[in-house]
Amino acid sequence: MPNDAAEPTPEQARVTHVRASTLQGLVRELDALSPEARSALVGSLSPPAQALFQELPGPFQWLDVQAVNELVEAHEAEYGVESVERRVQYTVRQQLSVLHAWMLKLLSPETMFHQATTLYRFNFRGGVVRAEDVRPGRARISIWSHGLYATWYTFALPNWLKGGLGLLGAADPEVVHLPPAPGGFHHGYEIRWKG
Repeated sequence: MPNDAAEPTPEQARVTHVRASTLQGLVRELDALSPEARSALVGSLSPPAQALFQELPGPFQWLDVQAVNELVEAHEAEYGVESVERRVQYTVRQQLSVLHAWMLKLLSPETMFHQATTLYRFNFRGGVVRAEDVRPGRARISIWSHGLYATWYTFALPNWLKGGLGLLGAADPEVVHLPPAPGGFHHGYEIRWKG
């Protein structure tokens, strides 16, 4: 898509649902809790979120993003930043070795970025992704998105991009997140790699 394309509207950028596969690390951590601890954590959520997480979701189930955000925030408040790192690293490993591996094995690093919209839509409803300035060894992508928990933009996506590039044989991947301006929803990512 050309760089001069119109900026998406706030409604187009609003994420409404995510696939449960994006939360595999969190589901694993919930599963490891004692029944009492899990019940207390889920019990602290709103009634719609409680109903959604009474049973652990399957990986391809679409989940309401507000309920997901509630659970992520409650889990982070209870178990700290270390839990974020653990669950994101586990989720990325699972996605890249099982769920997304078959798609990625067919791509080069540059093609992965040209297919960014398809890869994104596999996991999210809402938001707009554009690949920009894709060249050997570097790419820039823009994501107009709001509604997801903050660590997805700052930690989960950069780790997935690094892992995906590694799976494709790229060496020394670097990902820099360029956060939106205050009140905005345009996230930029500068990506570089070797090979």
